[in-house]
Order: sequence, then C-alpha cells, then structure tokens
Amino acid sequence: MNNNKEQLLKEALEVHNIFLTESIKSSNLNISELKEKLSIKYPLLAENSGIMSMALSNKYDHNILSYMLNMKEQMDNGDLSEREASINVGQILVDKIVKPSIEKK
Repeated sequence: MNNNKEQLLKEALEVHNIFLTESIKSSNLNISELKEKLSIKYPLLAENSGIMSMALSNKYDHNILSYMLNMKEQMDNGDLSEREASINVGQILVDKIVKPSIEKK
C-alpha cells in the first residue's frame, strides 16, 4: 500500500495543480471533460474516483488526504480498527473544517 499511497498522493497533487491552472485559464471549466482527460494520464487516481473528485475541486487538502490514507494503511496493517481510524479522521475533519466554519459565524 505504501507505494500506492505515495503514488496516489503524487497524482492527486498533480491533478489538483492542473485543475487550479485550468480554472485560472477558463471561467467555465468543464470538470467532466477534464476528469476524463486526466483519467488516462493518472490511472491510479482514476480508480479512486472520490479522491479524483476531491483533487478536481477547491476543497482539496493534501494534508487531510495524506492523513486519511495513513489511517487506511494502519487499518490494513491491523494497527487500528475501522472505528478508531474513523474517529481519528472525523476529529481532524471537525477541527479543520467544522469548527472554523462555526467560528466565522
């Protein structure tokens, strides 16, 4: 998993950078077309459509994705239960996304 994890993170970051560049070039970017085009160049990412969709958005967070993949790897290795990994990821999401949005109000 470690090689796949690193490759997946690399591809996600590259795709996100392409998304940002294309977004600047065109105000009416067709995400479906871009996703289809990039799926050929990034087959591992294409197999993980949720991560591909995340990379093709303004909500992409490389650190959160890395953390989530680390939790999955620990689950796969038997170091964490699915429940423990879910709680860990949930806490990070609450801290980084939910709490800041509440504080803005």
